[in-house]
Amino acid sequence: AGALSPADYERYAMPATRRVFEGVADLGVPCIHFGVQTAELLGLFAEAGADVVGVDWRTPLDAARTRIPPSVALQGNLDPAAVVAGVDVAIPAARDVLLRAGGALGHIFNLGHGVLPETDPAVLEQVVELVHAEGKVVEATS
Repeated sequence: AGALSPADYERYAMPATRRVFEGVADLGVPCIHFGVQTAELLGLFAEAGADVVGVDWRTPLDAARTRIPPSVALQGNLDPAAVVAGVDVAIPAARDVLLRAGGALGHIFNLGHGVLPETDPAVLEQVVELVHAEGKVVEATS
């Protein structure tokens, strides 16, 4: 999707994506739409029917939030290279993600695109501990 312009995504990919989301809607599980280098497509991802829009590490979460409706959650977006760089880089980067998420309802902390093979699991453990300790958990009210 990241190789497409917004117009091309809307014309060629969005109809099929919408059909997929509609086809699984009765399963009662959240639908997540993620693509790399898709900053300009985030609003269209939401419009296609996603409940959650994944954001890669290139787009700050506060900027991403302005592109999608508040009813759609965000997922992301720690740079996977920050984790590879070690705890001294990963922890401040994770704090920045949390800060940009602003403790708002609808943020799922995650890497901005998968765990790289050379990642030290101990660094990931420390990031998880930080997110649990410093991330704000906001529960939805029904």
